[in-house]
Amino acid sequence: MGLRAILISWDHTSGISVGDRNRLRNLLADTSVSFPPDAEKPTADITVPSSTVAVAMYSTAPSITMVPWEDPPLASASRVICLESADEALLDHAAQRCRSELDSTTGIDVLLVEARDRRYTSATIATIAYDPALGRQSREQHPEVLLWPCRRTPEWWDLSPMQRQALFLPKLGANDQVVAPGHVLVSEPIVPIVHRRLYHESLPEAAPGTMVGWFETSPSHLDALRAVVTDLQRVDLAPDHAYYQSGPLCWGRRLSLQSLEAELASG
Repeated sequence: MGLRAILISWDHTSGISVGDRNRLRNLLADTSVSFPPDAEKPTADITVPSSTVAVAMYSTAPSITMVPWEDPPLASASRVICLESADEALLDHAAQRCRSELDSTTGIDVLLVEARDRRYTSATIATIAYDPALGRQSREQHPEVLLWPCRRTPEWWDLSPMQRQALFLPKLGANDQVVAPGHVLVSEPIVPIVHRRLYHESLPEAAPGTMVGWFETSPSHLDALRAVVTDLQRVDLAPDHAYYQSGPLCWGRRLSLQSLEAELASG
C-alpha cells in the first residue's frame, strides 16, 4: 500500500491561463523523463514500470448509484493524465511539484491515488479475478479507456469482512443453483482482455475515500467492457453495487503526450 499514481485533469484548455498551461507543459516535459510515455513500451507485468498515460475523454454516461453524488472527480474532465509508478519516492517528488505548481491554479485538478492491498482474497477470487489479469498494453493495442469514479457507502463498512467478501461471490439458491453470479463472475469475461486498475484516493491512515476504476482495452473488446459494466450495476447480478455511490462512466481514448502538449501550447 502506498502512493501509486497521480491523476491530473482539466476541462477545457481555453479555461486555463497561458501561465498555468506553460507550467503544466514544463512539468510534463520534465516528468516524461522519469515517466516514459506508454506507447513505446507495452508490458505484461501487472506492476507496470513508471509511465505516463494521456486520455482524451469523449463522453460521459450516468451510472446507477444508490446515493446521489453531486460533484464526483473527473466527471467534467476533457483531458486526464496518469503518472504511474511502483517507485514511491519518484511519485512523492512528482506529487510535491504538482502541489506547488498546479494546486493553486484554476481549472487543473490533481488527485493522488494509491494501490491498496487486496481486502477480499480467496483462492477462488484470485484464480478468476487476478491470475489471468492483463498488464498495460501499448496505446495502439488498447486505445479505449473507461474511468469510473465511485466510493463505498457507510453501510458497506458496517458489514464484517466476511459479509463484504460474500457479496463478491456467487449466491447459491436451492439445489446449489446460482441465483446471482456476483461481482467476480460478472467481471470474469473481461479479466484477460481489459487492463484494469482500482485506484484509491490517498488519505491519512488509509481512510475510505474516492476510488477510480481505470480500464483500458481494444476497440474489438469495447462492447464486452460496456456489457460487463452494465451488469456490474445490476444489484440482482452483483449485490455489492447496492453499497456504491457511483459517479458517471467516463469514456475516452488514449492520445500521445506530444498531441496533448501541442494542445496546451496552442490553447
